Amino acid sequence: MTEATLAPTRRRRRRSKPKPTVQFQFDVESVERYAFWGFCGLLALFPFFYGGNRDWVWGLALAACSMLSAMVLWSTNVPERLSSVGIHARRPWLLVGLASWLVLTICSALPPFGSADLAASLRALLKCTLYLQIIGLTLVLLTTHTRVKTVLRLLFFTAVAHAALASVYKLWGKTLITRFFIFGTPSGLGSYVNENHFAGYLELHLAMGAGLLIMGLKFHTQQDAGWRRLLRDWVALLLDNKTQVRLAMVLLVIALVLTGSRMGNVAFFAALLFTGTLAYLIMTNRPPALRPLVISLVVIDLLVVGSWFGSDKIAARLSVTRLELSTTANNTQPSAAIVAPEEVREIDSERPGLVRVGWQLFQQAPWLGHGAGSFRTVFPSARSADLSSKFYDHAHNDFIQLLVEYGLIGAIIAAAILFICLRAAMRALRHRSDKVALGSAFCAIFGITSLLLHGIADFNFQIPANAALFSFLLGLAWLSYYGFRLPPAPKVEP
Repeated sequence: MTEATLAPTRRRRRRSKPKPTVQFQFDVESVERYAFWGFCGLLALFPFFYGGNRDWVWGLALAACSMLSAMVLWSTNVPERLSSVGIHARRPWLLVGLASWLVLTICSALPPFGSADLAASLRALLKCTLYLQIIGLTLVLLTTHTRVKTVLRLLFFTAVAHAALASVYKLWGKTLITRFFIFGTPSGLGSYVNENHFAGYLELHLAMGAGLLIMGLKFHTQQDAGWRRLLRDWVALLLDNKTQVRLAMVLLVIALVLTGSRMGNVAFFAALLFTGTLAYLIMTNRPPALRPLVISLVVIDLLVVGSWFGSDKIAARLSVTRLELSTTANNTQPSAAIVAPEEVREIDSERPGLVRVGWQLFQQAPWLGHGAGSFRTVFPSARSADLSSKFYDHAHNDFIQLLVEYGLIGAIIAAAILFICLRAAMRALRHRSDKVALGSAFCAIFGITSLLLHGIADFNFQIPANAALFSFLLGLAWLSYYGFRLPPAPKVEP
């Protein structure tokens, strides 16, 4: 056999080069970035399943949040990150307040402290760990302007899609009920069983939209704040992408009015006026367009949108409520001549009675309360004769329920946490010149104030999704003053 015929055989026997293998390596920055996006997804999707008000929903949220916390602990130096946002040995007050609340909740779940409902106290303890982790993740993950804007935009436009679909279902009269998902129930709106709780959800996201608008305003000195500059800023604002936020806020207000929630609408507009007035009075670097913006929010939403979608019905319900409260206080019956029309006759005459019963329960255990989550257990023992036999698992007043379950000590700790966070946000309005910090402060004060006012007549803080978003705003309030501060530039020697 010749050499020419053997050559192809030798070429076929040559070994092929091994193919390069692809190795997936997750560095520390990637894990921290994945934790941030997981945190955004958790806050955005949590309300879509019964508002989180099912054990399996908030249980899964707790498991997901714990996994995100573990990722953050592994990928970041948490003490150093907390120190960079003002939480250290010289300023430990927020950390002390949150730890005190956790210790109090643990104590209420321990048998020696005599919780009236041990199982409910254990569930409240698990929810407490969820909310505290959300505050911690907010402080650790929201380190840059881009991340703050990203999470606010994601939450806001997710809520806009939620509200738009809920409004369509409401006006269409349709209902979707499955085993794991609910949308547009007869007594609710969106994915919430109760319309008042969906109103609380909308209030929080309207605050986020207002914060995004503040971040988009132009800030000038007094010399540059002429009427020509103001006119140019408004034209630029109308042509900018921020106009999408303003139009989206109109959709949220439409959904808020469609809920028919009296206290929800009152709380929203009262919080908007309070926050806008506060910002206008205390802001040192005040944008010229701030006052027209707040006025336009109130006028457009209240007069234009409200007149089209039923603010007159809410006003009628408020008048009926005022009549019912006065007749209940005098132990008389309302006159038949002044009863509201049938379509707005939804008199909840038992709420004042619930408040009185709650006050009596608070007096029985004034210091530590009856235990976290125990209202549903202790309420039947103090039910008054003027109340119906309906089962109540909440007091329909978050402040009374706080006193009943946690006592005066719990109320003091909760008030201290609120004071610390709101004080930080107000100091940000006063001293910061960073647009993201000012927008975050405005958003936090707006949302926190609105849900606090709404808590006078409802129990939004007992709804896990709303409580989680409220916890996020508490962390954002702290960051608005102590966060987003770049390190000083290194000195260059001559």
